[in-house]
Amino acid sequence: MAILNAGPAMLNVTELNCFVAAAEEVHFGRAAARLNMTQPTLSRQIDALERTLGVKLFAPTAVSP
Repeated sequence: MAILNAGPAMLNVTELNCFVAAAEEVHFGRAAARLNMTQPTLSRQIDALERTLGVKLFAPTAVSP
């Protein structure tokens, strides 16, 4: 049996700050405003962090009318 060693994941401080802001605000738009960036930029940072870690950090939720 072979064991693959991909080495440690390189974490980006900006991506981690985006995660913390989104988790604290519980809203990507407010987190983006808090970090002085657009919501699509925040989403890309979170996506990159999720790819690095290999897990989904946030589950999408339905918006009520």
